[in-house]
Amino acid sequence: MKRKIPLILLAVVLLFGGVGTTGAKAAIKEFEVDYDVYSLWVEELPEGIWESSYIAAKLTKTSLDPEQYILTMIDDVDSMNKLHKAMNAAGVKPEQNRNFAMDVRLYEYDEEEADYYESSDSDVEVIVPIADNLYQHDEEDEPYLQTNFLKVASVNSSGKLSYPSFELVSVDDIICAKFTVTNNAVYGFILNGVAPESEEDEEEAVPTKAPTKAPTKAPTKAPTKAPTQAPTKAPTKAPTKAPTAIPVPTQVVHDVHSAAGEKDKTPQTGDDHNSGLLLLLGSVSAITLGAVIVAWKRDEREDA
Repeated sequence: MKRKIPLILLAVVLLFGGVGTTGAKAAIKEFEVDYDVYSLWVEELPEGIWESSYIAAKLTKTSLDPEQYILTMIDDVDSMNKLHKAMNAAGVKPEQNRNFAMDVRLYEYDEEEADYYESSDSDVEVIVPIADNLYQHDEEDEPYLQTNFLKVASVNSSGKLSYPSFELVSVDDIICAKFTVTNNAVYGFILNGVAPESEEDEEEAVPTKAPTKAPTKAPTKAPTKAPTQAPTKAPTKAPTKAPTAIPVPTQVVHDVHSAAGEKDKTPQTGDDHNSGLLLLLGSVSAITLGAVIVAWKRDEREDA
């Protein structure tokens, strides 16, 4: 859902120049993001900004390679608590002023460690859509933003609240703030004097995303190519020794019973014979044949 600028509100801003806003410029300028310039990668996007895909960032120190850096913008509970504590210390009540906080950090890739580490090498210019809980709704439930009450807020390492200068721009009809992030700290928005519409809206504005560890993005450097030259080592020759003759296997005759008296479980092939039994059968056959021949010859003599 895009947060478009109502024509009446835009006309009022153009005419009166956003009177009463610290750091806000006279008008909301149309702005087209050149992603060749705003080329710093944003690894983590805040969940409390619906149009977070429009976030853009660039290193202010142009001598650095942006491909070696990434930016994270996390709207976690810890950053919100830091902003509320700083607001209370400055006399700005969080329950009376709509607010939004996110932890903004720059990381540099370490070639030797193959990981990212926090860096303060450069400031970062960012373009960030205004957080959703800062919008109000009219009688027709259409969202609108009181830009003349809007401030960009920052909390330093000492917990002190400050208001960096910023510029309001319109990117594809989406109201964004363009400002510079200095050091790794908490940044966000405060809508002065505009309380949440209800307690329910205040609860919805509290982020539930847990803090995220530093990203471990894989290096983008191209790996070294493997050598393409063919190996020069001569291949090993095949053995020239004549193959050994295959021995003829000796037939093994298995005993019907093993030495322990148990039945041999080896499958039988039908080649096992009892030689004593065969000799007895042969003798009986020979005697029987001889008796038959004698009887036959006796019968022939009697007939003669």
